[in-house]
Amino acid sequence: MTTLPAPTISTTAELRALLRLAGPVVVSQFAANALALIATAVIGRLGERELAAAAYANAAYYLVFIMVVGVMLSVAPRVAQAHGAGDARGVARALGGGLRLALLLSAVMLPLMWALSFVLPNFAPAGVSRDLVAAYLRVYSLGMLPNLAFIALRGTLEGTGKPGAVTGVALTGVVWALLVAPALAFGWGRCPGWDWRARRARVRRRRGSWPRCCGRLPGVGWPTRGRSGRWATRFVPSFASAGPSA
Repeated sequence: MTTLPAPTISTTAELRALLRLAGPVVVSQFAANALALIATAVIGRLGERELAAAAYANAAYYLVFIMVVGVMLSVAPRVAQAHGAGDARGVARALGGGLRLALLLSAVMLPLMWALSFVLPNFAPAGVSRDLVAAYLRVYSLGMLPNLAFIALRGTLEGTGKPGAVTGVALTGVVWALLVAPALAFGWGRCPGWDWRARRARVRRRRGSWPRCCGRLPGVGWPTRGRSGRWATRFVPSFASAGPSA
């Protein structure tokens, strides 16, 4: 009985295949950290008090969230195993199971995070606003379900050898956050900034409102005559002129 020689693969070919798979994943991870950087930069412009509260709330939230993420990471190997076996139904079952798992974990963790928002602020260091910490914890917890669903979808795409789509979505999210976050915080032209210090977080009403302004965006009905070239001069000053809170 003769044995066939093992196929030889050059190191260069192996590295190329590895980079094709790992490169987009690395970029998507970079994009996730870029979102955190954008959030920190925007909150920091609101003031030291807001930044300190957000940092404390984010650290507390991340301790819980990282455990949930560890559970969701089981989706990718299940999808990869089914995809390698040519089982399309198995891939669909793994994705469906991951989305249901995201929903279940969110249903359990969301009430827990809201309960912790009444407890954890009491252990905040001196000088950190307890009310702001509680508010940030509740806001962070609202993003748990979308984040977990994204992890399930990302694991499915990566497990089926299509990580490029993940990179595209991640980078689109970074660009969107880079444009929208400063605009919401400090205003954009006639669109008012969000008054974070108001008791019920009401929008400051100046000469317009966000629903009306969104209707003027490109592709939605924004009048381009005489305005398209002034976007940067209208947006950047409103961002740069927002000083830290007293």
